Amino acid sequence: MHLLWKYLQPQKKTIYVALLFAALSQVLSMIDPIIFGKIIDQYGKPAPGMSQNELIQGVLTWLLIAIVIALFARLAKALS
Repeated sequence: MHLLWKYLQPQKKTIYVALLFAALSQVLSMIDPIIFGKIIDQYGKPAPGMSQNELIQGVLTWLLIAIVIALFARLAKALS
């Protein structure tokens, strides 16, 4: 173990950055199902007073947010 630590010591900053990106990727990947659940809950059976334009705009907004989070998750995974 001491020998391994000796080899890893100069790369300490790189290892911490890689662990940070891996953790960020996991967190962002866990947020994605929450967003799709919100879309299903709020817009799967819309409120009686909701117009068609509000429905479409709400769904598209949440889908855009989901796409951005998925892209950031993939980017973080590629950087780790």
